[in-house]
Amino acid sequence: MEQQHQEYVGIDLHRRRSVIVRRTQAGETVDTVRIDNDPVTLAAELAKSGEHPEVVLEATYGWVRHEAPHDRVGGRAPPVACRSRPLKLEAA
Repeated sequence: MEQQHQEYVGIDLHRRRSVIVRRTQAGETVDTVRIDNDPVTLAAELAKSGEHPEVVLEATYGWVRHEAPHDRVGGRAPPVACRSRPLKLEAA
C-alpha cells in the first residue's frame, strides 16, 4: 500500500485572482499557480494536494470596510490599513 505524503497549501486570496502555493512537509515548494477566482478552478488546484492537505488562507481585501462605525459618529477616517479601497493621497 502506497503512503500518501502530507501537503501544505497556502492561498493568498485577492478580489479577482489568487495565488496558491503547495509545499511538502520538508518545506519544498511543489507548485505555485495564479488563478482567476472561480470555484471549479480552486477545487481542481486543491485536489492536486491529496485527500487531507493542511490549508492556510490569507484574505485581507475588504475585511474591514471604510464605512466603519466610528465614521458615522464623527470620528476621523480609519487608519490606512483598514481602508478597503486605495485612496489617492495628495502632497501636503
